[in-house]
Amino acid sequence: MATEDDIRRFCLSLPNTDEHRSYGDTVAFRVAKKMFVRFREEGDSIVLFVDDLAEKEALLASDPKKFWTTPHYDGYPTILVWFGKVKKTELEDLIEHSYRRKANKTSLKLLDAM
Repeated sequence: MATEDDIRRFCLSLPNTDEHRSYGDTVAFRVAKKMFVRFREEGDSIVLFVDDLAEKEALLASDPKKFWTTPHYDGYPTILVWFGKVKKTELEDLIEHSYRRKANKTSLKLLDAM
């Protein structure tokens, strides 16, 4: 299962990524100044971006032990993930997908060259 350190390490390995403080002074990761991952205040889950509301609903239905949401995110293509319940490789795929949603062309080109 994934840890906070695994998430930090993977996020910072992606091109043009930085770590900064976001809402409520939580740790977040940005690509070209656009957030793609944020730790929730509870410390055991993260916010990720998905393509659309259909993908969000599919993830929520696929495994409620891993994926969840709150009314705050209603109508937005974001998903909350309990990272301690997700395999590291699966979480890396989800994070990369979120990164791709926010990255500019230059960052995507660098990622694809890795």
